[in-house]
This record gives sequence, C-alpha cells and structure tokens, in this order.
Amino acid sequence: ESATVRIQDKVYAQVSLFLTGFDRLPFRGMESIRMRVDVLPDSNETHRPESHTCYSLLLLPLYRTNPIKERMQTKLLQAIRHKGGFGKKDTAE
Repeated sequence: ESATVRIQDKVYAQVSLFLTGFDRLPFRGMESIRMRVDVLPDSNETHRPESHTCYSLLLLPLYRTNPIKERMQTKLLQAIRHKGGFGKKDTAE
C-alpha cells in the first residue's frame, strides 16, 4: 500500500467523521453517503462550515470577500481538523 493511498484514506476518514460522526469509511465507500449541502443561516466571514451528522448535512457560510474559493477551503479544513461540526458556531481562527 502506497503512502499516497494511506494519506487519502486518512483525509476521507476525517471528512467522514466531520460529516457523519463515524471515523471509518462506509463499507461501500464515500459514494454511499447521501450528503446534503445548504447555506449556514446568519453566517459571516468568521464562521466555519458546520455539519449535522445525523443528516449528513454540510452547512456552508456565505463568504463574500475574495478569494472565496481559498477562504472556503481553509475554513472547511479548519472545521474538519477542529471537529467544529455538530451545529456549533465556532468562530475561532
């Protein structure tokens, strides 16, 4: 097994934990997760994305300042690393 595959599996496991509450990939893979995405109400530039694990729901803040794509990626990775899901508004940088 290559190091790249192990790293990729670790990233998928972190995303799975953030989104579903399970730290292991589903038997049928990430494709079996019925993820929904919606806008995080009353959010601003300081909010991180949130998740509701019971519903595999990802709530994304509306970022308005450029670069939006990079800000979204950074905030999503922060949320995943800090396990800031479960509907908590974690505004820490």
